[in-house]
Amino acid sequence: MKYCAGLLTTSLILLGLFQTELLHAETPKKSKTRYFRHEVNVSIGITSVRSGWSDDYENDVMSRFGLVVGKGGADGVIYESMGGPDLRRDNPLKAISYYYHFDHHFAFGGLFGFCNVEDWLGYPAEYKSEKIQKRGYTYVKGTSIFVMPSVKWSYLNSRWCSLYMKTSLGLHFQSLHLDSETIPSEQTDEFDKNHLSLAYNITPLGWEIGKQKLRWFMEISVGSNTNFQTGLILRFASY
Repeated sequence: MKYCAGLLTTSLILLGLFQTELLHAETPKKSKTRYFRHEVNVSIGITSVRSGWSDDYENDVMSRFGLVVGKGGADGVIYESMGGPDLRRDNPLKAISYYYHFDHHFAFGGLFGFCNVEDWLGYPAEYKSEKIQKRGYTYVKGTSIFVMPSVKWSYLNSRWCSLYMKTSLGLHFQSLHLDSETIPSEQTDEFDKNHLSLAYNITPLGWEIGKQKLRWFMEISVGSNTNFQTGLILRFASY
């Protein structure tokens, strides 16, 4: 709730600044606004890496070796089961994008992004004669990679800020493997698996602030690869 309230407050402030900029904008003949053909941006984002395939992968591992997801201790035992799969980002999504601007509003390009993923599984705490039967954690590790062509539409532009929306459709590549403290590698090797699936991302609200060549941006999105993204934009080749 605090996260949503913070984003809403930030959005309202930025919109207010943008309206102020428009009110003080110069006439078209005297405008100093410059436009650029090429745009490169680098960003980090909060992303969801779980999919139907990764959930099935973890369920297969848990079923095969009698493991569970949950909260454990230093002794390598799960004392509180969390239920189903819980694959998470090990670090933020890192991405680089390029766009070619056909005019002041329409641009086409794409995104390449990746992040490491991780989850850890363990044996449930089963006591027989006050002695734990099995110990040791098994880690699900891997990588998520996104390659997505994208269309960008800037519907409001000024010298210091702009508002835009984006739509992306592409591929999501996942690679997962097991790193276990107790299970022999001969048994975990069969779980070195890769998967390729479709991915999409819709950005109903994105904004940029800064000089015309170098700007900071923030996006709120829904889809396969990220819910919140921020970074820097560099533009060149004015027209």
